[in-house]
Amino acid sequence: MTEKKLILGTAMWGWSVQKDLAFSILDGFYEAGHRFIDTATNYPINKDPAYFKYAESVLSEWIRLRKPQSLSIIMKIGSLSNDGAPTNDLSPDFIANSAKVYKELFGPNLHAICIHWDNRDDPILIKSSLEALLAATAAPTIWLSGIKNPEAYNQAVSGMDCRFNIQVKHNLFYSDISRYQPLHGRSAFYAYGINAGGVGASREYAPNSSARLRGIDIAKYETRIDKLKEVVRRSEASGSGVSTLNELALLQAQATENVKGIIIGPANKEQLAQTLSFFQRLERDGAKEAYGKIIRDLNFVS
Repeated sequence: MTEKKLILGTAMWGWSVQKDLAFSILDGFYEAGHRFIDTATNYPINKDPAYFKYAESVLSEWIRLRKPQSLSIIMKIGSLSNDGAPTNDLSPDFIANSAKVYKELFGPNLHAICIHWDNRDDPILIKSSLEALLAATAAPTIWLSGIKNPEAYNQAVSGMDCRFNIQVKHNLFYSDISRYQPLHGRSAFYAYGINAGGVGASREYAPNSSARLRGIDIAKYETRIDKLKEVVRRSEASGSGVSTLNELALLQAQATENVKGIIIGPANKEQLAQTLSFFQRLERDGAKEAYGKIIRDLNFVS
């Protein structure tokens, strides 16, 4: 079985996850042998301008203090604020300048510059951005996240020899993979939001929980949550060891053929430990082989 990357996300750093906790999560993730980190200029998207670029600053401080031997940082650029608005800059000059800034900030730990939140539908403008990114990074693969018009990207790369790594929302309630169908022939996918922004089995959510902070309408998930809880109940009864919705979400993402990596956003050290333990088990046992019955049950949940 092909090993899938586990990637640490930083979207809640400075929001529900404060710096000391982010450091502890980074420590645990790194000590477990994982090296991929995903961040963005607009993390956290908490609408407080004082926190624009906060997550990247926490990460850079951790690197300065811990001096890790190696990391692979995926840096998403384009957004000009963290207020949730789609305003961005993906001009060739902005991309070139951003690449220079993050090469200096992260040095050899920088793995990729990722185009983020692109709402454009003009293939000519998109192609100019892609060419600038390829020139600035000399990377063999282009990373994308939050792309509104995949067909425009397909037109932009006509005749170009390039491939994509695309971050997609993919969880027990919704998947964005099919929306990128125009790019399927040249793309690998990396699942984020596998817990649907913090939606869980409990009907009670603390005010500082991810789901509450993001303003998620939890009620619309309740019927499906009840069905998913029944899948978990059956799996526990069968002795499979899948005991939470988080584990079920990891299982689904790991078993999806064209998902090559999973971006996680643990809210505390306990969640991180549980996620790392279950992911290790999936890698060892094989999701489809060891958990086929649960996956079939999931396919009937609607």
